[in-house]
Amino acid sequence: MSRIIADEELIILDDSSDDDEIIHNYKSIESLSLSSGDYDDNNTSNEEMILEKDEKFSIEIDNGLAAILKPHQIDGIKFMYNCTIGSMEQLKQSAVNDKQSGDGCILAHSMGLGKTLQIVAFIHSISTNVIIKKYIRKILIIVPYNVAQNWHDEFEKWFGKCNRKEKIRLWKMYETKTSIAKRRQLLLNWDFYGGVMIITSRMATNMIDNLDEKSFRRSLTNPDLVIVDEGHLLKNNKTAFYKALTRIRTERRIILTGTPLQNNLTEYFFMVDFIKPKLLGKHERFKTRFEKPINNGQLIDSTDYEVKLMKKRIHVLTKMLKNYVHRCDYEILVPYLPPKQEYVIGVRMTPIQSRLYQYYITNVTTITRKNLLNDSRILMLISNHPSLLLKYHQERYGKENFDNHHEFWWRQVIDSLEEKQMFDMKFGSKFTLIFSILAQCERIGDKILIFSQSILTLNYLEKLLNEQNWMKNLDYFRIDGHVEISERHDVIAKFNNPKDHRARLMLISIRAGGIGINLVGANRAILIDCSWNPAIDLQAIFRVFRLGQTKPVYIYRLVSYGTMEWKIYERQVQKQSLSKRVIDEQHVVRNYTRAQLEEMYRFEESPDCIAIPELPNDNVLADLLLMHDYERSIISYHEHDSLLAQHPEEELDDDEKLEAWAEYTREKIIKPESKSISNQLMIDEQKFPLNEPKIIDLDIEEF
Repeated sequence: MSRIIADEELIILDDSSDDDEIIHNYKSIESLSLSSGDYDDNNTSNEEMILEKDEKFSIEIDNGLAAILKPHQIDGIKFMYNCTIGSMEQLKQSAVNDKQSGDGCILAHSMGLGKTLQIVAFIHSISTNVIIKKYIRKILIIVPYNVAQNWHDEFEKWFGKCNRKEKIRLWKMYETKTSIAKRRQLLLNWDFYGGVMIITSRMATNMIDNLDEKSFRRSLTNPDLVIVDEGHLLKNNKTAFYKALTRIRTERRIILTGTPLQNNLTEYFFMVDFIKPKLLGKHERFKTRFEKPINNGQLIDSTDYEVKLMKKRIHVLTKMLKNYVHRCDYEILVPYLPPKQEYVIGVRMTPIQSRLYQYYITNVTTITRKNLLNDSRILMLISNHPSLLLKYHQERYGKENFDNHHEFWWRQVIDSLEEKQMFDMKFGSKFTLIFSILAQCERIGDKILIFSQSILTLNYLEKLLNEQNWMKNLDYFRIDGHVEISERHDVIAKFNNPKDHRARLMLISIRAGGIGINLVGANRAILIDCSWNPAIDLQAIFRVFRLGQTKPVYIYRLVSYGTMEWKIYERQVQKQSLSKRVIDEQHVVRNYTRAQLEEMYRFEESPDCIAIPELPNDNVLADLLLMHDYERSIISYHEHDSLLAQHPEEELDDDEKLEAWAEYTREKIIKPESKSISNQLMIDEQKFPLNEPKIIDLDIEEF
């Protein structure tokens, strides 16, 4: 028989659905205040901290946390309470009837808005209430691997600020080397004591599916509340992650996501279907009603009619989800953060880079959709630094085969002497700029992040740092997919320490470290290369531009002028239609015409002379522009705000919003025999008048 771990051994924190189904589930939660309007941050009354109150008991947010929470976070906590619990009376009645009460919801707040803190405050509020903690004992939090330790740290940090010092046990199930026996023991203790279990997505999937250890499934599928961070990673009903999570029995389900509704409707459908099964009906019908018209309105060549229909369907869907999805956008950050300035720097490639680039697109590749993604990676390496091309082929062929191979295409462009010299930093314009920015930051005492989607690029940058006597884990740090979670935690803590002035640079693989981590110790960031998916770049920006930042933020996007990378960036910021923001790389390929492909491969040589119109507000960039040498490296710069929110449904006027609902009904999306449904939808629309405060949408995508 397994023993129960004693208190002193624990980590304890003291401090075929039809439309009738849609209508049935489309309830109104009148008590919620979902507006994201203007707030007085310093005028939060005690009444606003109360989640529920009756004659004997009240459920309220702890005063220690109330002093920290922003108004949008208080709204989010109330929303989660109303959706998942409703009331103490409902909890009591469900126990009498032996039927669980409560629903699920999605907390869809942009990055940097403090979703983790909201969860901590919500859990503390219900876990310290004498009534609720009888019914909600076991809380399961499922998170991506790279943020698991951060979740643990956030609980310790914020619970330490609470005035109500009650024991809330915190269990860690994310260390990859944990034995089967230890996992079994942890689950046994969680079942016995209750508390919060933090587990990674992959581990939860594997343990629930482990038929040899049925105790895993029995324990993990029976929490009283489940919270899924980065819920868009559920993807669809075919992923092992989704299938495992649907085995969880509780209906009290919370998903955290920063994905905007319109960016990937399949993912959004399955997130909604997880927290409220059948709310949106069957997926096939949902695709006809919403996914196809919304996607059709986001293409490069969408007609005016398709764009208008897209906006109407987003409006209808947004209203339908209003009571289950709490949305909050970047604009909320503005009153609480220092200013952010983002510069797109057009970089002139060196002559050797230009020759290699031109030869590759002219003689090596064939312009096809099939080749586009691979070519973009090769061309990105050339744009970053020509030596990366050699390193790429060395890794591909092995060093011995590489040295004996005399037919590599670049040997038609450069001679053997140039090939040997190609590892010199001066042959890559981006790197000369990077080291000048580093020198300026060191002079003024600002810490900086450098992001790249290329491990080879980070390796080369690290080599150059070592040659200039930068010491790893003292002067600079690195986060990529090979860094273990415990090491990552230590690295972040050391880097963010404001007293450690020597720790001044972090190198980050944008896919491994661009999500879910807090790096506000830095206030500057360089993006070396440009992602197909703008949301990936956006994730990087939010490592520094988030709650907790105290200094002005400066972002530098280095984009090689006239290259495929330049065109990828331009497509990110096109404003003619909503999406020009790409869901994934394969989505890019499917939507390119022949003419567009040819344009992507067209190389525009850099102009000989440039004129910088005026100096920027940023002294670091201004100093670079004033240096004579940088006339050879910088062609142009301009400011750009990646965080400009887009709310296509808000571009409709009142008549168009009414028309959107009428069309939705008229097109027989609703079954003819369900006449009451049409009436009910219009009644529900009247519950949310058209002049109500705007519900701010998000603008972020997952990797």
